[in-house]
Amino acid sequence: MAKRKRHNKRPPGPNPDPERYILVVTKEGSHFRRKRGTVKPALLNSSLQQMADGTTVCSPVAKHMAVMLKQHLRGLDTGRLIGRFTALLKKAFHEKGTPDFSSFRDYDFQPDHPLEDLLLVHYTCRAKDGVVAVQIPIEREGVKKHNQLVSNYYFDLILLHGDAITDDGLKVKCETSPLYSYSTIEESTCTLSVSLPETEEPWMAMLKVSSLEGDELAHHPRHYGMKVVAHSN
Repeated sequence: MAKRKRHNKRPPGPNPDPERYILVVTKEGSHFRRKRGTVKPALLNSSLQQMADGTTVCSPVAKHMAVMLKQHLRGLDTGRLIGRFTALLKKAFHEKGTPDFSSFRDYDFQPDHPLEDLLLVHYTCRAKDGVVAVQIPIEREGVKKHNQLVSNYYFDLILLHGDAITDDGLKVKCETSPLYSYSTIEESTCTLSVSLPETEEPWMAMLKVSSLEGDELAHHPRHYGMKVVAHSN
């Protein structure tokens, strides 16, 4: 039987050159090794370099987007919003060379509580003649009532547009519907519209549903839904 290899777990002593060596601690013991890049230049392959460049560009854009949308995210459990935004922006950046909103198609802001779990009717959205418009049928049980506390609901059509790379380049527009009762009997249609930017700049439109418990906004995120319903190409 081969002898079991014994590892020297004693401390390796003082660092011979802190500028060039780092201490590596393992289960088998500790040792010093040369710092990365001191033997030969540390290089990223082209794919990793492209990913690094994309993160450098897109991460600040994602943070800017989150700040601009902050007031419209109330009630939502968005999870790692900036991380998800960054990933979608990087996809557009690698495909088109710019971090626009083209990869946000059907993006749902609440993975655990998607819009379709709350808004049960078929809505339509179209962008035409400089306007993006959403039409939502209002009917009994068109919005799911998750408990007996919720009393009313309403819709927001939110438009985020502009150049996110430049300072103050992003702008937000919003139109809000009237309140609708969960116990409504009379059927109707809610139409929301927001004007699109006159210049050729990126934009995306989001539909949000919010619920009230009496005179206050509902507490649980399942009473909210928000999704991207249209965007520029």
